[in-house]
Amino acid sequence: MINSIRSTIPTFKNLMFSAGLNILLADVTASSTRKQTRNSAGKTSLVEILHFLLGSEADKNSLFKKPEIVAHAFTGVFILDGRSVAVTRNCDEDRRVLIADVTDIPEWSGHVGEETCRGTELSLDAWKGRLGKAWFDIPADSTSSRFATPHSPTFRSLIGYFARRRKSGGFSSVERQNDNQQPWDWQVNVSHLLGLEWEVSRKFQELRTRKKATATLKKAIKEGEFGELFGTTKDIRPELARTEERIEKLKTQVENFTVHERYRELAERAAQLKEAISESALELAALDETIRHLENAARAEEAPAYASVASLYEAALTPFLHPAGSRAAA
Repeated sequence: MINSIRSTIPTFKNLMFSAGLNILLADVTASSTRKQTRNSAGKTSLVEILHFLLGSEADKNSLFKKPEIVAHAFTGVFILDGRSVAVTRNCDEDRRVLIADVTDIPEWSGHVGEETCRGTELSLDAWKGRLGKAWFDIPADSTSSRFATPHSPTFRSLIGYFARRRKSGGFSSVERQNDNQQPWDWQVNVSHLLGLEWEVSRKFQELRTRKKATATLKKAIKEGEFGELFGTTKDIRPELARTEERIEKLKTQVENFTVHERYRELAERAAQLKEAISESALELAALDETIRHLENAARAEEAPAYASVASLYEAALTPFLHPAGSRAAA
């Protein structure tokens, strides 16, 4: 899974791993006394570097934000889907990583920044998604899968079982990878690692969450912490009694097929509305008939001929145009 780990830090001792069991020991000599070991040679720091390369967060108090380290970067070569992938993460730009496929360079011994290590840039979340898919069969884009819901396995929770941190209590128990790990977290993640149905553990946690919320709500209501919104137990009990009484009354009506109390009132109102609808329909029919009659009359009306209009005007204007002739004729 791990081929090598390197750094741009000049004093960093590059680590090369081979197949099988690899053991990192403190360096001692034959003449060294019990007080002359190199037990602080960086074994714990190596685990932190490994987590850093595998997507852990690096806050301001992190080892990688120390002034002596923040300007440097680390590179690790891992096996992903049968390919050797070199990943580089800079301490001062820790939200992105650079990855490169170095499978075809068997003897690759490059350092950070060399041409062979310049590859594709990924966001930190995308890198964790790729790792989760390759090592734990978690969809790289889990937003539309069953892993999208709360209390689901994540790459960071799962990898903690394989790179345990002593300071976090990673070796205190088999099922937990740190002392602060909640029961649901280790139940879900261990189930996934063992090939069991981890969703059962998640559903148990959802039930515990709802139960806790219900208990808290009941306690708050009982103590009157919700004030006017719910009232105290003393305020609620009378309303509860009235509600139960209404329920019993409705049950009796249903069992005896009792007609609803407002049925007659509603029936009368329906009859009135029906009569009003009939009157409106008759009035509408009369209006439609009037409209059709006017339309037919307009189509049948013919304009008077031009000659008739001219004769009419001529007869009307003759007395004014020829007054003498008109008197003689008279």
